[in-house]
Amino acid sequence: EKAQAMGIKTTKRMMTIDDLLDADEVFLANSSWGVLPVVRIEAETIGDGKVGEVTKKVREAVVG
Repeated sequence: EKAQAMGIKTTKRMMTIDDLLDADEVFLANSSWGVLPVVRIEAETIGDGKVGEVTKKVREAVVG
C-alpha cells in the first residue's frame, strides 16, 4: 500500500525462484518486520547484490 501511494507499480502474485533471480530488486514486507531487503537467494545474487533504490525508498516510508 505504501509503494502504491508513492506511485510505484505493484502486483501480488505467486512467484517462482526464477522470477526472483531475474529481478532487479527483491524485498519482503509484513507488519512484523517492515521491509526486509533480499540481496541473495541461496548462492545466487539478486541484481547487483546491493539494496536497491526502490527498496530503500519503501523501507524509509514504512519505518520513517
